Amino acid sequence: WTPKPIMCQVYQAWVNFLLVAITTQSQTAHINAPLAYDIINIGREVLAQLSIPAALNFSVATTQNFTDDKIILSASFYSTLLKDVDTLVATNDAFLLGRWLESARRWGNTTDDEDCGSTMNCTCFYEWNARTQITTWIPVPDKESCREHGIPGGPVDYAAKHWSGLISDYYIPRVQIVLQHALSDGSTSSSVNQ
Repeated sequence: WTPKPIMCQVYQAWVNFLLVAITTQSQTAHINAPLAYDIINIGREVLAQLSIPAALNFSVATTQNFTDDKIILSASFYSTLLKDVDTLVATNDAFLLGRWLESARRWGNTTDDEDCGSTMNCTCFYEWNARTQITTWIPVPDKESCREHGIPGGPVDYAAKHWSGLISDYYIPRVQIVLQHALSDGSTSSSVNQ
């Protein structure tokens, strides 16, 4: 898999924004917040768009009986790219997982625990909901026993975000888990459990 040609144009836009930032910083000694946000957001988009083919290549490597070396190389490239995204977005508060979770906890503090309909307090319940919304959406297995009780399985990564903390603590470890399963399954000549 390779990136689409439009990525060259988006990359060039990122370069142009960086040049504006260099010029602005040399003239005023600082970069204003909207420009900094745009630079990070365009860079995030460039790296995120590159991560799509990297993820697809890794998926193919783990399901098509590639050699361990090729699987490891694919996982390494994908993980490194995700680390680069995390490093970039960590430079701006707008892209931090902690802000999302803190906001959920604040909402939970303003709600009566009885309103949450749960055995946990609302602060924990709101944080749990905030975490599941951006990861598994509905964190239950799609099994017949769950559907019988009206609990559907949820789409994984439905509301995925490129936020620092989420990438480093969720997406990168997930790549490593899949890698370990692929290597383990490959040693027993079985395919990765999708």
